[in-house]
Amino acid sequence: MGDGSSYEGHFVQGEISGKGVRRFPNGNTYSGDFIEGEFHGNGEWLSHTERYIGQFVNNQRHGEGELITQSGLVIRGNFHQQKLNGKCQVILTSAQREKYHLKEFTAHFVQNSLNVEETLQVSGEDGTEEIFEHLESSPYSPFIQSIVRSEMTSENK
Repeated sequence: MGDGSSYEGHFVQGEISGKGVRRFPNGNTYSGDFIEGEFHGNGEWLSHTERYIGQFVNNQRHGEGELITQSGLVIRGNFHQQKLNGKCQVILTSAQREKYHLKEFTAHFVQNSLNVEETLQVSGEDGTEEIFEHLESSPYSPFIQSIVRSEMTSENK
């Protein structure tokens, strides 16, 4: 291919379409559905900084999916044009769990940013659950916002 990538998979009338695997010179890979050369449908993107399994539209994360960051943070939810959008479950790394005594939280995102005016649900390592009417009203708000900012910044590098 012209960009140095390689492709193994199906073609339809000379176009990359159907199931396949595309490998890029930098080591990134996409495995899944293609339509006319674009990532489109269900697939898996694997890079040095993240792993995403879910839906794609026109080469972008779009729809339901799971993003695992380089640090091990897991985010499950809806993506819109590559960005988190809507209600998402965030599962913390073991180091974060130890430090903050939290297992996971569910919050609302708008274009990769937390919506601080929406409900926040927090699950502790001990099985306890707390629900806050607004993210801002939670004592966990500063930690959660800093984690999300950090992960979203490192993902875009």
